[in-house]
Amino acid sequence: MPGRHGGMGGPEDLPRPERPEWQDVTPLPQVDGPEPLAVIRYPPGFVETHDYFRAIQAKEEYSHRALELTADVIEHNSANYTAWYYRRKCLKALGADLDQEMEFTDNWARDAPKNYQVWYHRRWLITEITDRLRADGPAGEAKVCAIGERELEYHLDVMQVNDDYKNYNGWSHRQFIVQKFNLWDREMSFVEDLLRDDIRNNSAWNHRFTVVKNTVWPLSDETRQREINYALEALRQCAMNESAWNYLSAFLGEGECKAPWDSVPAVEALCNEVLALAPAQKQQCRFAVEAVAQICEARGDADGAAERYALLQELDKVREKYWERPPSPTAVGSDEVCGRCRRFRLTGPPPAAHSLHEGSSLWLALCRQCTRTSSWGHSARPHELGMISIGFRQTVAATFAKPDTSDNSFVLSRGSAPRRSHVCVSGCTCDGRPIQG
Repeated sequence: MPGRHGGMGGPEDLPRPERPEWQDVTPLPQVDGPEPLAVIRYPPGFVETHDYFRAIQAKEEYSHRALELTADVIEHNSANYTAWYYRRKCLKALGADLDQEMEFTDNWARDAPKNYQVWYHRRWLITEITDRLRADGPAGEAKVCAIGERELEYHLDVMQVNDDYKNYNGWSHRQFIVQKFNLWDREMSFVEDLLRDDIRNNSAWNHRFTVVKNTVWPLSDETRQREINYALEALRQCAMNESAWNYLSAFLGEGECKAPWDSVPAVEALCNEVLALAPAQKQQCRFAVEAVAQICEARGDADGAAERYALLQELDKVREKYWERPPSPTAVGSDEVCGRCRRFRLTGPPPAAHSLHEGSSLWLALCRQCTRTSSWGHSARPHELGMISIGFRQTVAATFAKPDTSDNSFVLSRGSAPRRSHVCVSGCTCDGRPIQG
């Protein structure tokens, strides 16, 4: 039987050419080409093991010796997904004892917890074992429930042994288990225990949202407020905890089961508390500044939001371009200047008194230079088309900008009906209804 990791033990450690049971197999060497650029110096036994593995694959042999050979291949390289896949084919063909195979993965998951192949192989085993047990009727169903509980304990054990509570593959396995066996009832308390130990554990925050999504969705106002309060309390412990800010944003803004940013006074109060603690403006918490910008946008305070986004460009130099927003739009009746560069005055007849969409009282026009030199209307970033920036409405996503040949403004062309463009901005109540003609 396999050794610690399933490798051969005792007399089987002899080179395969000297073992009687392998005399009928001709090793298949690796082909590196006639003039390999860099020949890899493999460790002892690696070449022989893989030469025999290639030969077994070519024969499509799914025997006990092939199963043992995959263990040796995995011992040399536990990330070899081909060996794990071939091992599963051997297990299926042989009708092997899958409980014993679970022991094979136990050590590997503890010793190599970030090895995706090990966790995937374990999930496959659990699926196969539960299918076999359920075929036995009620007696097997009781054993199925025990498997799920055992796997949750195993995941915790692997995290504790490796002192790693943020392993993506391990958490993916846990989510697979709780979904497959419907074991959500104790997950919230489990997550809260982990967050008490490490409030920055992003994996635990992510799992908390997964639990919410699978147990109390769609959210009631009470549940949403409970989660918002939980995030706020975490931020009082550590205001620079990006995980908690991200969790907070999962319940505020636009989208399913979300509340407007300006609908929870406690959020703005906390932001102001955090910002007031900074000795200087350029040392303020960028997450709190972003939250205030979101609150300003929700209120329609374009100037307040613009001020915060400008500050974010100073606080977060790595993503300076991400925080960049176009200039505030020009109101109808003001000087006819380009709404993007603010440098070129528009010529030709003035724009109409209404925008492209009914109900809008503001407009944004571009000079020909900005239209020509930017990617607006083609592969532009959304906010360049007035879709995401301060107070703008998402109303021109499928419209292409083309320079007008008669003056320095531009027209929007949708189908065969070009129109002079005015993009809906703050204050628009059109709900995305375009004017026809």
